[in-house]
Amino acid sequence: MNRWPTPARCKPKLALLGVGVVFCALLPAAALAAGKAGDNGDKTSAADRAPAAKPDKQPSTPAPKPHTRASFTVYVIAATKAPTDFVDAKLKALERDLGPFKARFNHFALVKAESLALSKDATGSLILPGGDTFSLTLLGIKAGRVRRARYRVAMPKFKMTRSVAPHGRTLDVVPQGDGVTIIATTVEKTSP
Repeated sequence: MNRWPTPARCKPKLALLGVGVVFCALLPAAALAAGKAGDNGDKTSAADRAPAAKPDKQPSTPAPKPHTRASFTVYVIAATKAPTDFVDAKLKALERDLGPFKARFNHFALVKAESLALSKDATGSLILPGGDTFSLTLLGIKAGRVRRARYRVAMPKFKMTRSVAPHGRTLDVVPQGDGVTIIATTVEKTSP
């Protein structure tokens, strides 16, 4: 039998015996932690007095980040001066954007239209008339009231970073002989 009282038995002794405080203070902390403390009438085992074991926590894996993606449509348009006015039927959606060029050019032909679906840090490129390369690199999606695609455009003579909302469009112009090549880049959609 163990003569050390359990902490539950110390409280009543505090009220009855003045030495109960000293007696409980002398109880070794290791005995309490190991559950070895008992009393003369205490029939419980050390396993019953030990605190319940906490279940092992499984390491939580962070939720996978959604892939940052954006879809672009790149229109390559040849603008020249011609005897008659002409706007390619496939450019009807872009006719408003071509307005500033109509003072100098009157013939607008679609050379090619390409869709680019890019993830973060991916680059898409296409060859322009004359052999130059136009490349577009998605840098990320800029959060805010409207998510904007942040991307870099690179051509032989310049590089530029842009931030454009979905359905927004930018125009780049490259001189080409007597006319210009207009590169219209439309951000179709973004995902975080």
